[in-house]
Amino acid sequence: IADELALDGRKFIFVSIPRKDAVMTGFLPDSYTSSDEIYKHSMEVLISHFNENVIVIDVYDLFVEAYENGENCYFTTDHHVNFAGGMIIYNELTKIISEDYPEIQFTTEDDYNVQSVVVNGSFNRLIGQSVKADPEELLISLKKIDFTYTRKEEGKSSNKSIWGTGSSYASAYMDNDNPETIVTTSNTDYPNILITGSSFTNILEVLCIPDCHTMASVDYRYNESGKNLKTYADQIDAHYVIYIPSQSSNAHSIN
Repeated sequence: IADELALDGRKFIFVSIPRKDAVMTGFLPDSYTSSDEIYKHSMEVLISHFNENVIVIDVYDLFVEAYENGENCYFTTDHHVNFAGGMIIYNELTKIISEDYPEIQFTTEDDYNVQSVVVNGSFNRLIGQSVKADPEELLISLKKIDFTYTRKEEGKSSNKSIWGTGSSYASAYMDNDNPETIVTTSNTDYPNILITGSSFTNILEVLCIPDCHTMASVDYRYNESGKNLKTYADQIDAHYVIYIPSQSSNAHSIN
């Protein structure tokens, strides 16, 4: 896929997000099989088989550094990355984009209003909400929106929220998982970005929108269009195609 995209001058970016138990190891019992060693080994195997057309962003070291400094990159009762984790990923992405678009003043944490709520986490729902968690930073909104935008879901105009409300990851970012989303902004001189993966893409989609012309996302768990990534990349003239694989919630098998 990366080679096909490269023929058209498009960059393929493989964003690897370690699973929560690979980073926050201090909370695990001694008997727990080390997910961090599995993760590091599997990434070494993957990267050794990639060619120069696959750009890799692996945030493992940055997430571990944040954790060791007392900052969580994941929600307490949920497996998804939080706003802090999302910004770490986004800042790594902007380093790549800024090489081609040096004129963009990328949004930072300071450009957002951030509201803390008690998060309705996926783990907590599995155990009857038995964990009484403290409020965490979940809901974000831009302090200033100096662009206009339209949103389409599977080709139809949509009023789904980008900067959401509620108390869950799903409601806070892009209004849940969607088969095919295309957000087109008035930032005509900015890049077009195509993102694919599962729900771990949602927060990155939100963070990308202010700094791109078009942000399209595809979730192939629900997308039944039959269109592959190259077709979508051609459709929006994507400059960057971002792929987030599923080890975000399922650890790789070394085999």
